[in-house]
Amino acid sequence: MIDFVGIVFALLVAIGGIVGYKRAGSTASLYAGLVFGVAIGAGAWCNSLQQPFPYVQFVVLFLLIVVMMIRFYKTRAFMPPGLILLLSLCVLVWTIFMYGDSFISGSNEKPIPVNGTISVATDGRKLE
Repeated sequence: MIDFVGIVFALLVAIGGIVGYKRAGSTASLYAGLVFGVAIGAGAWCNSLQQPFPYVQFVVLFLLIVVMMIRFYKTRAFMPPGLILLLSLCVLVWTIFMYGDSFISGSNEKPIPVNGTISVATDGRKLE
């Protein structure tokens, strides 16, 4: 299953960094947007594998939430830190909802394949 939400959010963050650089001339926005965008994209790729590995995306989203919380606290401006904070929280909740079983059970544990047939007694015995 391809993690479209993670890919779209990664593109949104990277494009937001580029727009921040174009409008305000902020190289910090450019670098942060590209770094977080690529990292979230890597997390989305890890989630798209046959055995999803959501820890990368979880950690990157958590870091992005912390960074945007600090920026929102300092500036009290909704755009862009408040919006990115809100979207990051939504994507984090979505990631936990979609890949929560991987967090709990550990998706890297492969089940033991069972090949063959099960013999059933035909002599009238009951299984108790």
